[in-house]
Amino acid sequence: MFKLVCSRVWTSCWGRLRWSDPPPPSPEESSNGWQQWRREVTARREAGAFLSLRQLQLLSRVSTYQSPSPWNRHDVLSGEEEVFSEPEIVGSCESWYELMVARVLFTTPLVMSSDYDLVYSAEAAMKTFGVVSPEPLDSLLLAALKHSPLEVVYGAKLAEFLIIEYASSLLAHPSLWQVAMDYLSECPTQGRHHMVLHLERIPLTSARKAAKVLQLCRKFQLKELEESVCRVMAMKELRSGRLGAAFSWCLQSQDSVFAAFLAERYFTSYQTLGEFMDLDLLDNLGAAMLISKKLTFLGKYREFHQLFADGEFRPAGQLLVSLLTSGVVPKRFWLTLLMDSLPLLNLKDEIVFSSEDTVALSHCLQQLTSSHSRIDQSQSTSKSHDSEKAPPPDQSSKLSLLRVALCRNLALATLQEAELS
Repeated sequence: MFKLVCSRVWTSCWGRLRWSDPPPPSPEESSNGWQQWRREVTARREAGAFLSLRQLQLLSRVSTYQSPSPWNRHDVLSGEEEVFSEPEIVGSCESWYELMVARVLFTTPLVMSSDYDLVYSAEAAMKTFGVVSPEPLDSLLLAALKHSPLEVVYGAKLAEFLIIEYASSLLAHPSLWQVAMDYLSECPTQGRHHMVLHLERIPLTSARKAAKVLQLCRKFQLKELEESVCRVMAMKELRSGRLGAAFSWCLQSQDSVFAAFLAERYFTSYQTLGEFMDLDLLDNLGAAMLISKKLTFLGKYREFHQLFADGEFRPAGQLLVSLLTSGVVPKRFWLTLLMDSLPLLNLKDEIVFSSEDTVALSHCLQQLTSSHSRIDQSQSTSKSHDSEKAPPPDQSSKLSLLRVALCRNLALATLQEAELS
């Protein structure tokens, strides 16, 4: 706006419109003189004295615009609110607050902050500039115009600031930090930020304290913090050797990557010990087993053992084949599952696996044998032998027993299917 005023045309126009006499000393006389000058300019404009120059016509409209009453924002007396949306006016201002200052000084040069609604002018200027989401500086200026110094300094209103201060004093007490969260939840601007900040700093010294933090996270819908607490507690239990407790915390966090890691650790411990730990946890996985493929495999593998223990050999065999052919089982665990099929293959009174299932098991065995052969060949040509990659000494005998059992079952299943057909 000031660029337009300083241009040659606007300077000459302003020379024709400016007061002929200096402003009177008293505010009342100055206001009366200003209003008289405005009426004179309005009369000349309505008489067509400024039609020859558009800029002069526009300047007369700007100078004679009557601002809305501070008590009634819709009281636009002159009806020329749109004059401040003209391209010449908006284009000469670099920001909305430059337009606001020009608007106030041109329309009410004797303005006092106590009797003028500066917030209305600021909001109108922001609307003219198309400011949808205010920047931090915009919010700061609006707060200053509202005479809210606390909001300018702290970004919060007085009531919210006092509540946060009181909640902070409660947090210093070891047994009142949960009450402080209820106070912070009543602060819409800064409360959630302070809540997360304080909850993150609470030391998780026990499972009971972690459960209290989780309860607050769920109450106030702090999803990311809830997952973080569960991961911290799961790692803490894992380092202490309590795999079942770590699994329980992991399931609460719904962390698929960590769940897959723990599922592998769990199955590895089963291979070492020959039995499952924390059976109650595995038996009650439910929909939680869908978090990751490896956790699904672990849950289904536990189900296979339950079917086998209950004497339901055919469903157990079908589940075992589906696990091996579905791709959810890591290849390093194939031998364990194939060896689990050996008791089912050696049943005397029942043929559990069909010929198709037997071929699928044989295909898995062939892939496993081929991979071991490649490992043996690479180890024989290499100078360094990796003992971790080498198969166990009795693995060859296991594979031989399994191969013989599969061949025998394939023959019996084929004969049985031929008789039935």
